[in-house]
Amino acid sequence: MMPDRNSLHQLVDTLPEAALEAVERGLQRFQTWPPQPPRDALKMQERVKEILAERTGRRGNTSIMGGWRGEGDGVATAHGSKEGAELTIELRRFRGHELQIERRLGVSADKRTLLYVLRIKGPDGKEGHHEIQFDVAGGPIPPL
Repeated sequence: MMPDRNSLHQLVDTLPEAALEAVERGLQRFQTWPPQPPRDALKMQERVKEILAERTGRRGNTSIMGGWRGEGDGVATAHGSKEGAELTIELRRFRGHELQIERRLGVSADKRTLLYVLRIKGPDGKEGHHEIQFDVAGGPIPPL
C-alpha cells in the first residue's frame, strides 16, 4: 500500500520525543524535490577533487562519491592514480570535525610486494602515517 499524508501523520504521532528533531530535519530536506545536497557537501566535493588533482598532477573529469546525514556528518571521496598506484582521497566530517584521509595502493618496482600507505590529517593539523608491505608469495604480481 502506498503511503498517503494521513498514514504519515499517524506515523509521526507515534514517534518518540527524542526522535522528533532528527525527523524534522529529514522532512525539511524533502521540501525541495529532488533533495539537494547540503552546501557543505558541494564544498567538500570540490575540495576533494582539488586535493586529488594536486596529488596526481591531473585535472579534469574526476569521479566523486559522497554521502551525507542530516546531522551534517558526511564524506566525499575521489579516486585516481599516479605512477601505477591507486590513490583515494577522502574528506570525512564527523560530529563537526573534518579528517583528510589519503590511501595509496601500489606495487614495488620488482613487482613482488604490495605497498599500502595510509595518511590521516586531523582537524587540529595533526597527521598520522602508516605503511605496510605485503610480500606476495608465488612470484610477481601479474598485470591486470
